[in-house]
Amino acid sequence: MSALLLACICCVSVEAQCVAENEAIQPGEELVYDLKFNWRFIWLNAGEASMTVKSVRYDDKDCLEGRLLCVTNKTIDRYFPMRDTLVTVAGPRMEPLYFRKGAAEGKRYAVEEGWFDYVDGKCHVRQYRHVRGDRREEMDVDFDDCLIDMLGIVLRARSFDASKMTVGMGTEYMMATGRAVKREVLMYEGKKVVGASDNRSYSCHGFTLFDHNEGKNGKKAITVYVTDDKNHIPIRIDLYLRFGAAKAYLRSVRNNRYPITSFISK
Repeated sequence: MSALLLACICCVSVEAQCVAENEAIQPGEELVYDLKFNWRFIWLNAGEASMTVKSVRYDDKDCLEGRLLCVTNKTIDRYFPMRDTLVTVAGPRMEPLYFRKGAAEGKRYAVEEGWFDYVDGKCHVRQYRHVRGDRREEMDVDFDDCLIDMLGIVLRARSFDASKMTVGMGTEYMMATGRAVKREVLMYEGKKVVGASDNRSYSCHGFTLFDHNEGKNGKKAITVYVTDDKNHIPIRIDLYLRFGAAKAYLRSVRNNRYPITSFISK
């Protein structure tokens, strides 16, 4: 891990990691993506992904619920059908409260779920994993570090002020997966022009999540490119999967909070 990355990680307090100001997302936002899979060096049209945000009452608080749904098309279904749903609930200051992942991939179906509580300066997580209804793994522990989930990290990236970040700057998180808690690094990749399925290109900021605490030497989990405007809309999401790679390209936006000003071309 570079000295710069280590220094950036060490200067971030646990409290700062657990909370963030949401100035980009409003309830009712709907994003639709074209999903592509990589197969033997060829990118195939694979289906559709959608991300929605709505207001919910959770633990007697007004919260945000984010939901990401990935569905393969009929062609891909013949080889590898996928129906994945990720749900995250975040509190008034974006603190993680609940997550769920339901993954139907091929012949495999698993549900991973977790609940977060904050007591005496610690983050408590209760999580478990079901495979076809059979509970396989369970964890109920306290952590001094803040915890977050996979979809929660996407929402968190939308709260960052990238104008105050430098390339290679990273923040360390403990991520609850439903079966374990892993140390992750979210690294700022800098600005990039990114094309979308709406035939536009956008000025974006990139963020990559690495497994473990090895920085660029670790395994990539996800890369998100968000617009360089007040919305910080994810234009492209790169997923590094067990069977290869997938990319989600933005096709349409509804109910965004601010006008989109990051267009480069059409």
